[in-house]
Amino acid sequence: MTNRRTNMSVKIPFSSAIALALLIASAPACGNAEQGSLDPQGDLAGPVDDGVGESRATLPLPWLSALNCPYGMFGCNKCVPNVPAAFNRASGSRSRRHRFYFDPNEFSENEDKPDAFTVLKDHIQSVTRIPGLGEENFIALSRNARDKGDGAFYITTFPQISSHGDAWKWAFRRTTSNPTAKQYSYTRMPGANHAGGMQAVGPMLFVASDCDEGNSCTAAVHIFDVRNPGLPNRISSIVLDGSQGELDFPPGTDFPPGTFPPSPGPVSSRAAAVGAVRLKDGRMLVFIRGREYDRNGWFFVSDSVGIGPETHWTFVDHWTIDDLKTGNAGPFPSSRDPWFAWENINLISDCNDGQIYAVAMGTLSNKSFLYRITSSDLGGKENLFFEYVTGRGLNTTGPATSTRYGGGVHVTPNGNLVSYVTDRRPEVEIEEFRYHGAHGD
Repeated sequence: MTNRRTNMSVKIPFSSAIALALLIASAPACGNAEQGSLDPQGDLAGPVDDGVGESRATLPLPWLSALNCPYGMFGCNKCVPNVPAAFNRASGSRSRRHRFYFDPNEFSENEDKPDAFTVLKDHIQSVTRIPGLGEENFIALSRNARDKGDGAFYITTFPQISSHGDAWKWAFRRTTSNPTAKQYSYTRMPGANHAGGMQAVGPMLFVASDCDEGNSCTAAVHIFDVRNPGLPNRISSIVLDGSQGELDFPPGTDFPPGTFPPSPGPVSSRAAAVGAVRLKDGRMLVFIRGREYDRNGWFFVSDSVGIGPETHWTFVDHWTIDDLKTGNAGPFPSSRDPWFAWENINLISDCNDGQIYAVAMGTLSNKSFLYRITSSDLGGKENLFFEYVTGRGLNTTGPATSTRYGGGVHVTPNGNLVSYVTDRRPEVEIEEFRYHGAHGD
C-alpha cells in the first residue's frame, strides 16, 4: 500500500477554506469514515462482531497494535521499530533544538475569530504535527480560554518548509533560519473552555476537552477528520458522562495515602490528555487522562474499524495510580514508578511485536517519559496498566517554553521520534528536538 498524501504544494498558500476543500477533494482518500471502511484494500481486518449485532470489548491478551500502517495514513499509526531504542535516540539537548514560530492573525482562514489571550489564564495546551498533509508542514495547537465554548485548536502550515515527514530542521535550510506560520484555521470545542492534549493519527485528530476556571461541563474527546485542514470535520466523540460507569472508582482501589477519599465516590468528568492507537484487529484503543488529583484515566475501544458518527466507544477499564506497574524504575528509588500531571500522552505502536507504548509529556520541568501498556484478566475483567520504562528532560530555551503549555511527539517515516514544546501564548515559540543518528548531527 502506498502513502496517499493530499495533493497540496507549498507553492499554494493556506489562503482559504474553499481552496483547501478543492485541493483535498482532488486527492485519493485513505479511508472513509462514513462508510466505516478504513482500508478498502483489505490490509486490516474487518469489524469484530459476535454474530448477534454486539461488538466485543476485549481482545486476546495482550492487546496488540496494527503493524501495517504506512506513514500518513488516515486513522492509522505508523509503527516504530523498537520503541525504547527510538526513545533513547530522541534528543532533549540544546544542540539538537531549533525554533519555529506561530503568529496568528486577528481572523482565521475559516473566518472564526479566536478569543483573545490574557496574560494569566489563557495558554497553549498541546502541539502535534499532522502526518499525511501537503509537504508535511502542518501542525495543530490547542488552547484554553476563559469562557465556555472558546476552548479551541489551531491548524497552521509553514509555507517555508518542504518536508518528507522528518524533522523540520532539515527541511528549511534553503529558505529561512526561523520559519513563522501566520495563516490558520480555528476550531472551537463545543461547550468547553479547555482544549487539552491531542494526538494526530495520520490526519485524524483526537482532542481532549473539558472545563476549568470555575466553569463546568461534561468532558469529551472529539475526533476530527483534518484532511481538509481549513475545515476540520468532527466525525466522532467519546463523552465522559457516566453512562458506562466510567465515573465510578473500581471497588477495592488501593489509593496512595492522601490522594483520594477513603471511600471512593464519583469521579469528576475531566479530560486533560488523550492517546490513540490502531489495534491489530482494526479497531482503535483510546486512553483519556482524567484530572482527579491527576492520577486516573479511562481506556475505551471502538466497535468498528471505520471511525464515524455511528461509532460506539466501549468503556474498557478505569485506570488509577494503583495500576502503575513497577517495571524497571531506573533512577527513581520509589515503590511506585513516576507519574505526573501529564499534559500530553501519545500512544505508539512497536513494529517488532505490536506492543503499545505511551510517550507522556508535561510539567514545568519539561519531563518526557516512556511507558509500556500491559494488560491482565483479573476476575474476568480486563485491566490495563502503564509500566514505566525510562524518562528524560527537554532542555528548552527558558521557563516560558515548557511541556506544561504544549508538548507532543512526532513519528517520522523512518521510525524515529521528534519532540515539540511550545511557550504559552502568541507569538508562540515552537521548539523542535531532533534525534541522534540518521543525519549525523
